[in-house]
Amino acid sequence: MLLAKLHFKLPTGAHLLLMECQLYQLYFQHRVLGDMLRVQLVKYHEKDDPIKDLTNAAAYAMRATVHGVTKFTPSQLVFAKDMILRTTMEANVELARQRREAAISQNNARENRSRVAHNYKKGEWVLILSRHIDPKLQLHPGPFKVLSYDQSSGTLYIQRKHYVEPINIRSVRPYYGPKKG
Repeated sequence: MLLAKLHFKLPTGAHLLLMECQLYQLYFQHRVLGDMLRVQLVKYHEKDDPIKDLTNAAAYAMRATVHGVTKFTPSQLVFAKDMILRTTMEANVELARQRREAAISQNNARENRSRVAHNYKKGEWVLILSRHIDPKLQLHPGPFKVLSYDQSSGTLYIQRKHYVEPINIRSVRPYYGPKKG
């Protein structure tokens, strides 16, 4: 009955994307925070009561954490408040979105620098890149036959022994050696 009287506006578009990013960031903040509190609790003497000191420090850390890409704190984006200075502020959602897109483009360019430029086609063969510290220690698994290629997502579908595996083109390279039967 009470729920029927509540009216609220759901976030859409860029606001929803930023809120999702901030919730993801908060999830990792809480994991790190839990690990830090466990470590600090081990250091204290049995007769001390460290909970108050640690929770105050943790609350300050959560309020002061600024996202590396958007340059806003979660509270600035979600609640339009700066939790340190207790002031109202309006986060520029469009600027945060542009910063995020620039970071995504920069990361894509960095990852694509090491990729072999190749247009994959059905029936070609590929090797899966080994991601070890020293690639000389292990050969690349393969070759595997390409069954199809989704150019929009950069996903190849390769035939493993008894199943089809989707794999990103950044994780493979073309194979030019002798083919399997």
